[in-house]
Amino acid sequence: MSEKLNIWGREFKLDVNYEIVDEDKITDKQKLTRTNFCEKSKELLSNPNEIIQYCLKKDGNQIEGNIENIFKYVIPQELFIGEGRVSLMCNYRFDQEHGLALVFENNKLVKICPQDEIF
Repeated sequence: MSEKLNIWGREFKLDVNYEIVDEDKITDKQKLTRTNFCEKSKELLSNPNEIIQYCLKKDGNQIEGNIENIFKYVIPQELFIGEGRVSLMCNYRFDQEHGLALVFENNKLVKICPQDEIF
């Protein structure tokens, strides 16, 4: 499964994966979470300010000046759908092993963290 989204002004075709917890089935709540997120994604993912601030705070010593092009540092890869939660999984230049996750609950960004912290 995949989803086409406009993220920070660029089109991406992202793989969609689900957190499977019960009998290897995607739940109705997960389906609704995906639908709601994708309908609001243009609004939710239009401005890279929060991810830029995260990068500058975490790895500003490795970044020269301001970030003009977020895609030099962060590349969206997939959506991971949980119960009421969507995580936008990204590759991150300064943490190739763990990457980054932008975690949304109820269509609000609640945290940015290494991918392994969402499990």
